Amino acid sequence: MRVASLLLLTACWSSSSPPPPPEPIQNVTPRGPAELEPLPVHTVWRGFYECAQGRTAVQLTLDLDTDGSAKAIFDFGPHPDNPDLPAGSYRLIGTSREDGPKLAITLVPDRWISQPPGYEMVGLTAATGSRRLRLRGQISNPACTTFDVQRKP
Repeated sequence: MRVASLLLLTACWSSSSPPPPPEPIQNVTPRGPAELEPLPVHTVWRGFYECAQGRTAVQLTLDLDTDGSAKAIFDFGPHPDNPDLPAGSYRLIGTSREDGPKLAITLVPDRWISQPPGYEMVGLTAATGSRRLRLRGQISNPACTTFDVQRKP
């Protein structure tokens, strides 16, 4: 019986040097999504929108306040696909809100700056992508559909 115990101990014990201590484990906190730079208070967006008159070029100059209020100038006019449109502009007022990494805005017409004959002001609801470089949404008029602009540096 003594021999069996000795053999068992020999099978578990090694005469070579003990193994090196284990490498320390570094606790790494996974990185979350990159923090977004705040959207500047004053931004200019250019692109197009679709209404009864066809694709129309637009420049939206947007001013955001920390209380969530928003003011904008909506300049519209000829688009390369629709070069005979008149130009016009009006003011919009509304709200903005953070939606995770995105920004959502709702704007309603305020007053004309320059009204071409036969045109009426329209509002819009739109949201940015997570990088806040593109703003897409809907024009609030039954004769209109999409709104799509990109932020200019």
